[in-house]
Amino acid sequence: METNIITTLVGTRAQWISKAACRGLDPELFFPEPGGATKHIKKICLSCPVSLECLEHAIVHKENFGIWGGTSVAKRQNGSTAIADLKRRLAEMEAMKLNPAARRIKLRKIRSSSP
Repeated sequence: METNIITTLVGTRAQWISKAACRGLDPELFFPEPGGATKHIKKICLSCPVSLECLEHAIVHKENFGIWGGTSVAKRQNGSTAIADLKRRLAEMEAMKLNPAARRIKLRKIRSSSP
Protein backbone atom coordinates (compact mmCIF):
# COMPACT_ATOMS: atom_id res chain seq x y z
CA MET A 1 0.00 0.00 0.00
CA GLU A 2 1.45 3.35 -1.08
CA THR A 3 2.09 5.84 1.71
CA ASN A 4 0.19 9.03 1.05
CA ILE A 5 1.31 12.22 2.81
CA ILE A 6 -2.26 13.42 2.95
CA THR A 7 -3.64 10.50 4.96
CA THR A 8 -0.44 10.13 6.97
CA LEU A 9 -0.08 13.75 8.04
CA VAL A 10 -3.60 15.04 8.16
CA GLY A 11 -5.96 12.11 8.54
CA THR A 12 -8.87 14.24 7.41
CA ARG A 13 -10.99 14.57 4.30
CA ALA A 14 -10.73 18.35 3.93
CA GLN A 15 -11.27 19.35 0.29
CA TRP A 16 -8.08 21.36 -0.01
CA ILE A 17 -6.01 18.26 0.62
CA SER A 18 -6.85 16.70 -2.73
CA LYS A 19 -5.25 19.71 -4.45
CA ALA A 20 -2.01 19.70 -2.44
CA ALA A 21 1.30 19.62 -4.33
CA CYS A 22 2.66 17.19 -1.72
CA ARG A 23 -0.06 14.64 -2.36
CA GLY A 24 1.59 11.30 -3.00
CA LEU A 25 5.07 12.42 -1.91
CA ASP A 26 7.04 10.75 0.85
CA PRO A 27 5.90 12.27 4.18
CA GLU A 28 9.44 12.06 5.54
CA LEU A 29 10.39 14.93 3.21
CA PHE A 30 8.22 17.27 5.24
CA PHE A 31 9.61 16.17 8.60
CA PRO A 32 13.36 16.79 8.28
CA GLU A 33 15.75 16.20 11.15
CA PRO A 34 16.34 19.27 13.35
CA GLY A 35 18.73 21.56 11.50
CA GLY A 36 18.15 19.66 8.25
CA ALA A 37 17.74 21.34 4.88
CA THR A 38 14.23 22.61 4.18
CA LYS A 39 14.66 25.00 1.25
CA HIS A 40 13.76 22.39 -1.38
CA ILE A 41 10.69 21.34 0.64
CA LYS A 42 9.48 24.92 1.01
CA LYS A 43 9.77 25.37 -2.77
CA ILE A 44 7.22 22.57 -3.19
CA CYS A 45 4.91 24.48 -0.86
CA LEU A 46 5.34 27.76 -2.75
CA SER A 47 4.19 26.05 -5.94
CA CYS A 48 1.18 24.55 -4.17
CA PRO A 49 -2.29 26.00 -4.87
CA VAL A 50 -3.44 25.29 -1.30
CA SER A 51 -0.41 26.38 0.75
CA LEU A 52 -2.47 28.96 2.66
CA GLU A 53 -5.05 26.36 3.63
CA CYS A 54 -2.24 24.04 4.71
CA LEU A 55 -0.66 26.75 6.83
CA GLU A 56 -4.00 27.64 8.40
CA HIS A 57 -4.53 23.95 9.21
CA ALA A 58 -1.14 23.77 10.92
CA ILE A 59 -1.85 26.88 12.97
CA VAL A 60 -5.36 25.85 13.99
CA HIS A 61 -4.34 22.28 14.86
CA LYS A 62 -1.09 23.39 16.52
CA GLU A 63 1.13 21.18 14.36
CA ASN A 64 4.41 21.19 16.31
CA PHE A 65 6.45 19.23 13.79
CA GLY A 66 7.21 19.44 10.11
CA ILE A 67 6.86 21.86 7.24
CA TRP A 68 3.29 23.01 6.64
CA GLY A 69 2.36 25.68 4.12
CA GLY A 70 6.02 26.37 3.49
CA THR A 71 6.74 27.22 7.13
CA SER A 72 8.70 25.67 9.95
CA VAL A 73 7.39 25.31 13.49
CA ALA A 74 9.33 28.42 14.54
CA LYS A 75 7.78 30.51 11.76
CA ARG A 76 4.29 29.31 12.72
CA GLN A 77 4.61 30.52 16.33
CA ASN A 78 3.01 33.81 15.35
CA GLY A 79 0.19 32.61 13.10
CA SER A 80 -0.87 35.97 11.69
CA THR A 81 2.72 36.88 10.79
CA ALA A 82 3.25 33.48 9.14
CA ILE A 83 0.10 33.87 7.04
CA ALA A 84 1.03 37.44 6.01
CA ASP A 85 4.55 36.31 5.08
CA LEU A 86 3.26 33.41 2.99
CA LYS A 87 0.76 35.67 1.21
CA ARG A 88 3.58 38.09 0.40
CA ARG A 89 5.81 35.29 -0.95
CA LEU A 90 2.96 33.91 -3.06
CA ALA A 91 2.23 37.39 -4.47
CA GLU A 92 5.93 37.78 -5.32
CA MET A 93 5.88 34.43 -7.13
CA GLU A 94 2.87 35.59 -9.17
CA ALA A 95 4.58 38.90 -9.95
CA MET A 96 7.56 37.04 -11.40
CA LYS A 97 5.29 35.78 -14.18
CA LEU A 98 4.69 39.35 -15.43
CA ASN A 99 6.75 41.23 -18.00
CA PRO A 100 9.74 43.11 -16.51
CA ALA A 101 8.08 46.55 -16.28
CA ALA A 102 4.87 45.23 -14.73
CA ARG A 103 6.90 42.96 -12.44
CA ARG A 104 8.89 45.90 -11.01
CA ILE A 105 5.70 47.85 -10.31
CA LYS A 106 3.97 44.87 -8.72
CA LEU A 107 6.98 43.90 -6.58
CA ARG A 108 7.41 47.50 -5.41
CA LYS A 109 3.74 47.57 -4.38
CA ILE A 110 3.97 44.20 -2.57
CA ARG A 111 7.12 45.15 -0.71
CA SER A 112 5.91 48.61 0.26
CA SER A 113 2.79 47.13 1.83
CA SER A 114 4.83 44.65 3.91
CA PRO A 115 5.37 45.50 7.57
